[in-house]
Formats: sequence, C-alpha cells, structure tokens
Amino acid sequence: MGLATAEAVVRSGNTLVPYTLTGSSRGVRVGTIAVEGTPVELVAVEERTAALQSVLERWPDLVIIDYTLPSAVNGNGEFYCDMGVRPDHEALPPPPPPPGSASTPGRDLPPRPPRPRRRFRS
Repeated sequence: MGLATAEAVVRSGNTLVPYTLTGSSRGVRVGTIAVEGTPVELVAVEERTAALQSVLERWPDLVIIDYTLPSAVNGNGEFYCDMGVRPDHEALPPPPPPPGSASTPGRDLPPRPPRPRRRFRS
C-alpha cells in the first residue's frame, strides 16, 4: 500500500521525500529502493530521529503518510508528536450532521489554538 501511494505521488508530479522509516526486523534490510525511478532511502529505527529532523528542516510542510503495522502505530504516533509533527484534523472534512439534526457538530466547541503546519496521516 505504501509503495503504491509513493508511486502515485511521483506520477502526479508531487515531491516524494526520498526517505522512508522501516521497522526493526531480520527480514528488513536498510538500504535504498527505487520508486518510479526515485531512489528512496530506508531508515532504520535507530536512525529515525536524526533522519526526521533533517527531513523536516528541508521539507517543513511535509505530509507524512504512515502505513504501519498495528503493533507499531501508537509508538509511531508518539514519535511523530515528540518530533513536533501534529495530526492535521482540519484537513479532514467535518462529519455530516445526523439525519434530522439542525445543528452542525463542533459548533459549540471553543476555537482551537494555532498549530504547526507539519502534518501526518496514518
């Protein structure tokens, strides 16, 4: 799924950040893979902090799409938050009001504080 998304990013003319985080497993080798002719570096767990810092400096408006295993999703989410990447809930459309309801969900909530522009989606 992640490879298909990366290929679609390249084909659409958008910039594919040439790094991908990988888990620690004997079956995963760190190195480089090609995505539609774009070399993408596989970054090991122990190198991910330095790699993400470098990536965020170069691409501050980065959108992270994380196709992860269920066993790693919470750890990855915490890692992104620790690195200053925040989920962009405003990028998602609001849910429709329930049938027969005249109010719009969320209208009675206080305004959200400003957030950094970095986003990730999983």
